[in-house]
Amino acid sequence: MGSEILTKKRRTRAGHKASATRIVGQIEDIVKSEEPDISSLMLLRLTLKEKYETIKALDTEIIDLIDDEAGLKEEIERADGYKEGIFSALIKADQL
Repeated sequence: MGSEILTKKRRTRAGHKASATRIVGQIEDIVKSEEPDISSLMLLRLTLKEKYETIKALDTEIIDLIDDEAGLKEEIERADGYKEGIFSALIKADQL
């Protein structure tokens, strides 16, 4: 049963990450445009922050379910790498 819960949480997180990746792409497009739509950028920034909090909570739940040390290390590294991409997009939005 524990592995079923872990699998479901990972699938849920994957869906949220896909959505966050799409939002990051939209932020990148706005930042690169000649006339950036600041209202859209602000909305996307808020949505991405909320999405990050959801992903962060799922990461914590997933890490709590992992028993082996190698799997735990890999999960933490993967989560940190993804977090960097989100933070990068948020910083770019803030700078604009």
